Amino acid sequence: MTSCSLFETDDQNADNTINNPYGATILSCDDFNDDIILEHTSGNMVDYIINCLVTVDNNVKVTIADGAIVEFTEGSGFIFSQNSTLVFYALPGVVDPVILRGNKNEPGYWKGVHVASDQGSNFILGVEILDAGSKSDPDFYGAITVSGGCQIGNVIVSNSANYGIYFTDDYGTWNSFGEVEITRCDNYPIRIGAQEVWKLGNWSDNIFSDNNPNRIQVIPEEIFSQTRFNYKGIPYEVDGVITASEGGIAIEDGVEIIFKRGSRLIIKTQLTAWATENMPIKLYGHEGSAGSWQGILLDTEGADFWSTIDNVLISDGGEEAFGSGNITLESGELYLRNSRISNSRTCGVRVNLVDGILHETDNVYANNQGGNLCEEN
Repeated sequence: MTSCSLFETDDQNADNTINNPYGATILSCDDFNDDIILEHTSGNMVDYIINCLVTVDNNVKVTIADGAIVEFTEGSGFIFSQNSTLVFYALPGVVDPVILRGNKNEPGYWKGVHVASDQGSNFILGVEILDAGSKSDPDFYGAITVSGGCQIGNVIVSNSANYGIYFTDDYGTWNSFGEVEITRCDNYPIRIGAQEVWKLGNWSDNIFSDNNPNRIQVIPEEIFSQTRFNYKGIPYEVDGVITASEGGIAIEDGVEIIFKRGSRLIIKTQLTAWATENMPIKLYGHEGSAGSWQGILLDTEGADFWSTIDNVLISDGGEEAFGSGNITLESGELYLRNSRISNSRTCGVRVNLVDGILHETDNVYANNQGGNLCEEN
């Protein structure tokens, strides 16, 4: 069922109640009961104005073709649910982008696009989304909010009242992510769970600027398959404990991860943080002081592989917790090379000699209050 009760008035489609100086076609929720294609007409400054909060379901397909300019009245937006399909598509660099924006140029003037459908043909490609997002409606915390599955790429998001792209805690079975430009959001440009962070892909030429803060928020969760932190040009931020129970965690060259108080990486499988000298990995506390996060705990006894930390700068660990330090090797095998271990409130590296095997070469230690290398039986 579609719903536009928030906007049901006798004259909701009257031009004198909507900012419509260009004579755009005004659409209500009833226009989305069946498949619909919104196209650009040459010479139009605005093609359509959507005047309600549209819920699309019942196998309905909404297509917005290249160059179409669509504006939304206050509080309006799209929710794609059940088995509906969205195709917002413009071939990047070949045709004009799809533009979705507020009827007024204000952050959060309209709610945005929520993808709850998990159709493999959902596309947001070659699209600019402006003036969306909500601080109060969890269905629209992002200008794009994803709880289903969607391919996102060559997308510009700007002027959001909250997040740029917000992945909820419940994902669809698939998501694909390409180049994005996210600017002037009142919150993080991207919010995503630790298990899904690899889906952000390895695109390094994304643009993130003037967001508050200009970091990728990673939601702590238990990891049951391999995940990867790819270089995105801005830091990731973790606020809590990430536990790799299966699969493992890989961290690529140049990645920075900021950890807030109470945060920790617990590795029960494998950690691969292997970088080059000119693009080291950086793991550090949000406050920049000793003991402002708990550090890395490796407890991989019985695992059939080893962990590697190479060309990594690790600092500010040792917050009060079991076996805390910048690195704690409780069990398993670790190759630690060419890294700088500094500013721990306790030990730089803590090793359980009974169950842990440390191969340590060419590392630098500095300002670790409990000692650089603490060996325990």
